[in-house]
Amino acid sequence: MFAFVIAACDDGGGAPPPGPTTGAVRFAWTVGGQPAVTACPAGAQVTIESTSGTTPVNKMASCDAGMLFVTDLKPGAYVFNATLTGGAMKSGINATVTVGTVTTADPIDFAAAQASLRVSWTVNGGMRCTATAMVTAEAVLGGTISALQAAPCGDYQTTLSGLAAGTYTVDLLLSDGSMMAPAELQNVTVQAGPNMAGPIDITCSFCP
Repeated sequence: MFAFVIAACDDGGGAPPPGPTTGAVRFAWTVGGQPAVTACPAGAQVTIESTSGTTPVNKMASCDAGMLFVTDLKPGAYVFNATLTGGAMKSGINATVTVGTVTTADPIDFAAAQASLRVSWTVNGGMRCTATAMVTAEAVLGGTISALQAAPCGDYQTTLSGLAAGTYTVDLLLSDGSMMAPAELQNVTVQAGPNMAGPIDITCSFCP
């Protein structure tokens, strides 16, 4: 007679597999209070960097994505900085990482980058302003006047400030008493920082 012994298989210790040991953080941002998908500068990137916490973090995402997940973080309290291409920065962003969960960090709102536009003009192809004429310059975005500035015609330039990045129409109006002469330049691209447009020639029938 033969005896058979059936032995149970051992998985190498008998202990269950370990559970998760890390967590994740979700970052979300806006620009000037507006959704990232419409307010981010073209091609801009957002960098998230930890300033304290157990796991070092330095991650980058496209600004118009509006969010970034950072995973494989050891548990604990973290502080982060977020930087937008062009220099806008948000510091002191807090998040507490818990094992096996996704934590949402403090909301991030980047200050909208401001731009200026120096507009120059000529009159009848040259420097032919009347002595008392004024020129009013307007920057129009989506049918709305974003900035307006008046200057003596003889200055042949003025600067429009506080603009957001975008594609503008620049309207000029030369006036001298009751007489007026308009001019327009379309599709003027404005980016963060200083920009220039012109010279825009104003056709003026009452100018020399």
